[in-house]
Amino acid sequence: MVKVKICANKSIEDAQMCIKAGADIIGILVGQEHTSNDFVNKEMAKHITEYVAGRCDVALVTHLTQADEIIKLTEYIGNNIIQLHSEIDESEVEKIVTKLPNVKLIRLIHLAFDGTIYTDYTNMKYVDYYLLDSFNLKTGQVGGTGLTHDWNKSNELIKKLDKPTFLAGGLTPDNVKEAVRIAQPYGVDVNSGCKDKFGKKDAEKVRLFVTNAKGNKKIIFDLDNTLLFISPEWKNRYQKFIDRYQLNITPMELYSCIGTFGENNHDIVVTYKIMCDYLNNKLSIEFTEHMFIELLDIYKKIPLLYTDTIFNVLQYLSHKYELIIYTNWFSKNQLDRLKSYNLDQFFSKIYGWDDIEIKPSKVGLKKILENNNIDEYIFIGDDINIDLVVPDSMGMNTIFFNRKSVKQSKFREIFNIEELKEIL
Repeated sequence: MVKVKICANKSIEDAQMCIKAGADIIGILVGQEHTSNDFVNKEMAKHITEYVAGRCDVALVTHLTQADEIIKLTEYIGNNIIQLHSEIDESEVEKIVTKLPNVKLIRLIHLAFDGTIYTDYTNMKYVDYYLLDSFNLKTGQVGGTGLTHDWNKSNELIKKLDKPTFLAGGLTPDNVKEAVRIAQPYGVDVNSGCKDKFGKKDAEKVRLFVTNAKGNKKIIFDLDNTLLFISPEWKNRYQKFIDRYQLNITPMELYSCIGTFGENNHDIVVTYKIMCDYLNNKLSIEFTEHMFIELLDIYKKIPLLYTDTIFNVLQYLSHKYELIIYTNWFSKNQLDRLKSYNLDQFFSKIYGWDDIEIKPSKVGLKKILENNNIDEYIFIGDDINIDLVVPDSMGMNTIFFNRKSVKQSKFREIFNIEELKEIL
């Protein structure tokens, strides 16, 4: 999902607007050397940062070029991002990185109206994010110009850059959706586009900018099966378990026992007793609680979504949609798995049994719908009778991940996750 940075915050009230609207980063300008009316002193910057208290990221936006000054400002203010706006020697940037290893760096690339690049970004050694911004050739103003540039050219550059890239320059609540569609940036940055005629932040413009940038199109993923079976490792681990206990069952049958409780129990919250009783009946063997705990541990440690392909697909989709996942297990367990592969960044929410009764059912999905502001929902699952029939009956668009080669004609069908890039 597109990240939103709102720059030039000059007061607590400005920060309140941004946080309430759902901005991911606020920018505070300190250390002026170029034309701008948006700078504040370091005391105010510290005051704002203390108010934010981690509810969003804070970027120190500065024209300063001496590392010692920038480091002292950051240590005083408490920001966790530094946005460098001036030509600065890489040796100075190295000092910043060395002294402040946990502070991220945004490096600016200036573009003219026609997309001509005025910054030699190839010499930038230390970068966490790039920011493409319009350069006012007449006034020499960098940032806050209110000028756009060719977003098609921005898109070409973004594809070449090796770091996440923000788009800035003349963005407003009215044009940001189109800018995101064309340029497909990691994030967007706004300054003058969210001001009123007096040059102050406008709460309604801030709200609309964030809403239009992020959009209300959302995808729900059935995490457990739909994405789990991309990895071949799950089968190997279940087979070892089967061999150890000499069970007369295949890995798929074993997994199906874990993930299915029968048509009449879709909303049940699992306990060890319920699971063990069910497996005893299903397998016709003595399945102990100890065995279940071991099996659950295997399930939690399966290397889910580890391929470059999956990472790239989720990265692509998160630029266009808010991604939500639900799981038939516990949210924290699944979140830990996603974090271990740096995939939690793509999902805004994860619903599991510890949040609400979210076994794939009409009851659970209705609760998700009630908890989110939606223009369009797309549901992606792998079970026709549960994952897809229920959301379809609720009017949701549905996509069927056909991992079992099931014959069907009702739902949009895919056979691998990469096909999502082609249809979404």
